[in-house]
Amino acid sequence: MSNQKICKLCERAFKILEFEKEFYTKKNLPTPENCPLCRQTRRLSLRNEDRLYKRSCDSCGKNILSTYKEDSPYKVFCHECFWQAI
Repeated sequence: MSNQKICKLCERAFKILEFEKEFYTKKNLPTPENCPLCRQTRRLSLRNEDRLYKRSCDSCGKNILSTYKEDSPYKVFCHECFWQAI
């Protein structure tokens, strides 16, 4: 058995299956109000894959492209330094 809901963003109908409903209840989570596609779109919007910045590797100083600006607080490594550190 499943419940049909209407997405609050795109107004498409979507179903919440019984095992999904059990999962949300078990985890004490509210049932989704948006369809799976709108939820996925929202999750992916938090990623930055379309803006690249020139900066230096924090290990060897080599010029690289990164999704983080030079003044970001994160350490960024070139491909070679990253794999050496592992």
